[in-house]
Amino acid sequence: MINFPFSFLDIRLTTIIISLTTILSCSSNPPKKMHAKPDFSESFATEITADGTKLFTYRIEISRPHGSERPPKQKRKGGKPDRSRDQPGVSGQKKRSLQNLEKRLDSGLNSKLEQSQFCLKGHLVLDRYIGNATALIRGECREGANDSESTDTLSQHN
Repeated sequence: MINFPFSFLDIRLTTIIISLTTILSCSSNPPKKMHAKPDFSESFATEITADGTKLFTYRIEISRPHGSERPPKQKRKGGKPDRSRDQPGVSGQKKRSLQNLEKRLDSGLNSKLEQSQFCLKGHLVLDRYIGNATALIRGECREGANDSESTDTLSQHN
């Protein structure tokens, strides 16, 4: 008969301990959440002033799905927030994200203007803002209001 240095009970107990340790160590870190795509809502407001000027505001609001909020901004030494997005050396991913948002803003505005037939002869951009959760364009139509369009009106188009 062969004598083993460990008994059968010792081997089973060691196997169980190793298995439990492995299972518990893997379950201690929660799985990383998948990056959900943000939801976009848009609004298109028009205004015709008393002098016949036709103005508009096109806005995109970005809301992230529940549970995917971004962490608060990191602070640099000296307690000031990191403003790297305003600097020429902005990261490639952030730059692409802003470019995609700007493209979406421009294409959305063009689509709304075409659908509403508000600016038939083109428009001028008066103001453009692109932030973390909001992007907007304020503009003026190249043509003034005609007699069939009422003045002093403000309308919302969603």
